[in-house]
Amino acid sequence: MPAHTARRKERSAWIWVLSIIGGVGILALLATIALIALPPVLANLSTHTALVDETVTSDDGHVQAIAPAGWTVQSPWLDGGLLTLGSPDGMLRVDIRAADADPQAAFDIATAAEDAAGTPLESPVTETIDGGRVIVHAETADQRIVVVAVGEPGTSPSAIVTAQVSPEATDDYLPALAELLPGIRAIG
Repeated sequence: MPAHTARRKERSAWIWVLSIIGGVGILALLATIALIALPPVLANLSTHTALVDETVTSDDGHVQAIAPAGWTVQSPWLDGGLLTLGSPDGMLRVDIRAADADPQAAFDIATAAEDAAGTPLESPVTETIDGGRVIVHAETADQRIVVVAVGEPGTSPSAIVTAQVSPEATDDYLPALAELLPGIRAIG
């Protein structure tokens, strides 16, 4: 075999190797861009603003809430069991999900997660609201996080509500949260 033919074959092999490496690099770059850009785009696609007071349900059908006019409603695309409401000014975010437990047990489940995250809550308070439903709630000392369980006493399922107030907020958002609670239900 002539020397120039051997060099040509060797060069041809290197071109293929470099082409494959370049193609893999381009695919990795495109995958990285998609991982960065896709979640916010999909979140926006699953979000709408309630034009009037509107009953909304999570994608899995386990929780329901009444979203006041002007509030944003989001059912995240990767978590069909979560329903998120946002105040019109964006300072209050309310995450709602169902728990297969009575209100007290659901509250204990939710507060264990908050304690594990390093946000200890004050002592819980149990109250009765419309139609005999029970809420068990507690908040952090600065009232930036409030955890509430809503449901029928002694029965399951219950709704777990985690409300987060933005650090930039200057208003008291507890009354707004209190207005939402009667409209929140877990559907068994």
